[in-house]
Amino acid sequence: MAGIPTTELFTGLRIALLAVAYWGGGFVVAYLLYRRWRGSGPRTEE
Repeated sequence: MAGIPTTELFTGLRIALLAVAYWGGGFVVAYLLYRRWRGSGPRTEE
């Protein structure tokens, strides 16, 4: 932790987590839209 302010470190971690969550959320939404477009939704597979 030498030379790195804790506030700057936490800000960087928060930005990284938000970026990962944003990318992951977009990927999941795209996957669900793709499945619905293909006509194989989660409800019909039960």
